[in-house]
Amino acid sequence: MSALREGRGAGEGGVKNIEMAKIQALVRKIEERYGMELPDAYVDLMNRGWLQWSEAKRPFRNVSSESPMFYLWFSEMEWLQLPEIEAFTHPKYAMDRFVPFAHDGGGAKWSWDPKRKDKSGVSVVYLPNDCEIAYVYAPNFISALYRHALDFARYCHGEDETRTWLALWCHCFTPYLPKQWINRLKKVQSAPYINCKEREGWGSLLSDRTLRNILRTDLELPEKDIEFKWLKPRSQWKD
Repeated sequence: MSALREGRGAGEGGVKNIEMAKIQALVRKIEERYGMELPDAYVDLMNRGWLQWSEAKRPFRNVSSESPMFYLWFSEMEWLQLPEIEAFTHPKYAMDRFVPFAHDGGGAKWSWDPKRKDKSGVSVVYLPNDCEIAYVYAPNFISALYRHALDFARYCHGEDETRTWLALWCHCFTPYLPKQWINRLKKVQSAPYINCKEREGWGSLLSDRTLRNILRTDLELPEKDIEFKWLKPRSQWKD
């Protein structure tokens, strides 16, 4: 078992032991249901308590605060809770192999696709609500975290807010991402902020060209995202 999956005690910035047991039990149920092992980094973030939402929690902004009473906000990637994943019911029109772990503001799902797997892990895909065409977002979970932070820097709201969140994510993701990626994010965080002429209050810390070059170099992603159909033929829909 990876050290990341072994869990953290209450004295190590993790959740209490009784809560840890519940987390591990749900992780096993999800893995058994979908026939895949959840990524070590995801399990560790869950063990820290950062992906578990409750009304008592608030997004944390101070990089020195590593209490499980904080929730790790990640723009347009709102974490599904483990009971939601374990009990998730796929729509009748959708293929049921995907394992959702987050959603965006419109309800589209960020999911693992167990059929797209290599030695680096299981691919993360984006499943839109209103289109039969989905696309491969990243080769694995940690690269999805990296790309999502870069995407946030590409088109963001408010310079100070953007730099604050990028600094926080660099801190939180340091145990999981390669040092080269963390250094890249830090460089982006300190890059000149370019205001968007078309939309007041919005701007960017990197250009489209720079973003695509980074994705190609660091994640070996193609210039255009790989697309695929994620809906069943109507003849296979079940009531």
